[in-house]
Amino acid sequence: MGTTETTIYHAVIFASLVIGILLTYFFIVVIHSQKVNVGLRKKNVLEEIAGLEKERARIGADFHDELSPLLSTVKTRINFFQLTNAEDLAERQQANDHIEEVIKRMRQISFNLMPNTLLRDGLIKALEEYVEFLNRVHRIRFTFTATEECMLEESKAVNVYRIMQEVIHNAIKHSKASEISIEIRDKKNAIDIRVCDNGCGFNYKKKLAEKTGIGLGSINNRVMITGGKMFVDSRPQKGTTYIFKIPT
Repeated sequence: MGTTETTIYHAVIFASLVIGILLTYFFIVVIHSQKVNVGLRKKNVLEEIAGLEKERARIGADFHDELSPLLSTVKTRINFFQLTNAEDLAERQQANDHIEEVIKRMRQISFNLMPNTLLRDGLIKALEEYVEFLNRVHRIRFTFTATEECMLEESKAVNVYRIMQEVIHNAIKHSKASEISIEIRDKKNAIDIRVCDNGCGFNYKKKLAEKTGIGLGSINNRVMITGGKMFVDSRPQKGTTYIFKIPT
């Protein structure tokens, strides 16, 4: 190899090394930037959800501790009046019925905002109570099975509960299902959750790309901050299955 060829060879090797170093640096910067962006997004979502849960808990407590007792007191005072006229008695009964309906509705709202069972007895008991409630108020048949233990810290338990609420709400509203099943299994270092319906199904990727489904965005955000994973299998007229893997 002559002097000129040797010089060119060394130049090519040097240029290749420089390009390799620059490409490596570029990829490191891009990956670092992505990690920073993901971290910032996760932080922002955490702060937003924490604020939302705090406000829900406050409103739920106001409903449960202040407004419900106040309405019960009003109902009691109405019944103190000594009435003999049939029309007046009918009006009082109608007022009592309206108050009872308002109290019932407020309890439902309070239950949805922050069920005391979730904070007191944990996720499984809270979901059992939620499914019992759903079976009372909907024509859809709900079933729930779970392992005895499900050790999740409170913040994760709250997020999983909200995920279940959102998935079930979407199914009730859109799926036209007659049956919905929820299954939770406690695995090593994680819990597996499966929610299935026998409804009409939908195009999950298309719906997510359209960014019109606020519920789907909320579900994805909550799964992300738990460090979990979500899989969706939905086919026309074949129903929808959600699978969640949440680390404990």
